[in-house]
Amino acid sequence: MGDDQQDEEVLAARKARSRELGAAARAAVAEGGSSSGDWARLVYELKAFHGRHNDPQTYK
Repeated sequence: MGDDQQDEEVLAARKARSRELGAAARAAVAEGGSSSGDWARLVYELKAFHGRHNDPQTYK
């Protein structure tokens, strides 16, 4: 087996792993995925923080 063939095999394995990780990442952030709820909570907390920050009662 030559170096070129080994390089091609390594590259093919990296591309395949990259596709697998990409699919897993898309599934995680999709609606109902493991990270979907985390995003929703982050948005909720940021909106709540923004509301408190602009509340005139905060600065009395």
